[in-house]
Amino acid sequence: MGLRLLSSNPVDAVVVDYEMPEMNGEAVASHIKHSQPQLPVVMFSGSSSVPGRVRNLVDAYCDKAESRETLVSTIKGVLANRTSHRSATPVYAA
Repeated sequence: MGLRLLSSNPVDAVVVDYEMPEMNGEAVASHIKHSQPQLPVVMFSGSSSVPGRVRNLVDAYCDKAESRETLVSTIKGVLANRTSHRSATPVYAA
């Protein structure tokens, strides 16, 4: 459903979890990066089983154990990175 919403609505960034019911966050992020590579994707997960390849796929990663302020700051960071057209350096919040 999220991918359908994405295809029919303008968005600035996407936040996904790794463990989701129908598609995991890796599949969603991969689909987004294939269709809209410039769109920032933040993975916000509490899963301890997120593979390194997934962290390399997304623009940023936040652990759910961190504060919501950390998530907001991370989202602001990927948006600033996008608007300033700097090189895509992943941002990770532990």
